[in-house]
Amino acid sequence: MKKSVAALFFVICLTLILPVQGRCKEDGAIVRICYPNKAQYAPFILAKETNAWEKSGLVVKNIVIAGGGIEVAEALVAGEADVAAMGDAPALIAVSRNGNLKILTSYMTSENMHRLIVSQSSNIAKPSDLAGKKIAVHVGTSTYGALLLYLKKHGIDKKEVTFVTIPPQFFPEAMQKGEVDAVAGSEPWPQNVLDKNPTARQLTTLGGLGNTYPHLILGRADFLQASQEKSKAILRVIADMESMLRDRPEEAARLIAQATGRPWQKELAALSELQWSSGVDETIRQSLLQTAGFLIAEGKLKKMPDLKAAIQEQE
Repeated sequence: MKKSVAALFFVICLTLILPVQGRCKEDGAIVRICYPNKAQYAPFILAKETNAWEKSGLVVKNIVIAGGGIEVAEALVAGEADVAAMGDAPALIAVSRNGNLKILTSYMTSENMHRLIVSQSSNIAKPSDLAGKKIAVHVGTSTYGALLLYLKKHGIDKKEVTFVTIPPQFFPEAMQKGEVDAVAGSEPWPQNVLDKNPTARQLTTLGGLGNTYPHLILGRADFLQASQEKSKAILRVIADMESMLRDRPEEAARLIAQATGRPWQKELAALSELQWSSGVDETIRQSLLQTAGFLIAEGKLKKMPDLKAAIQEQE
């Protein structure tokens, strides 16, 4: 009798344990994808808004942050995400410091997405007027790399400029209070500054510097190795969303506005400056190397990254 009771208890335990094991296995199927809630990350926003991840057979946890590429890179390095999207500068810093990260592809480029907004009181009318001024910029971002390129082109030593390193959410208030003379950023930050500072104006974009400022998709090497089919599925979804952005930009802008809370017309204007295409061609490689050179000069990188090793070859 005791043996029968023990056997029954064992069966009950198995019954309780097996479903838990099944749920653990299912949890392991979840792909954690991290990206900021900005127009530059439109393919990821659209994939979430249109349920494209699920339609492709993926179970995705969208980790959407209010910051920028630096915070995304930190999440990836910390193991809080499997795949992430970010600009060129944080991507280069991340892969150079962590050998477990790989570049899957570039998905967007734009020479003019970074904008320089100046206050009326700053009396900045031309590039040389930036000397001696205070510029708010999110250090370590793609915009920061572009700003360094811009200053060098116009013969301005970075030591002549004071970089005010505050989160971009505080750019408008900093200009209102006169704490900065200018801000450098990509949407939505420049427009936020203009909206809240009616007398401010755009001095220039940071284009025309021989750099396309590619935005990249990175993944943890251990995840990519163990989940090759999922990685391919992610890239297929992103390619589909890029097609929507190219062919149906107004529809895409309306969907993105639902996620960001900004007027769809402003999202459409931001999207108009961006080019959507997957892959890493020679132009993108040269842009990455150019940005890397300035990051080395800035002390953010110790040496030129080995792009051949950093870029995951696609089958």
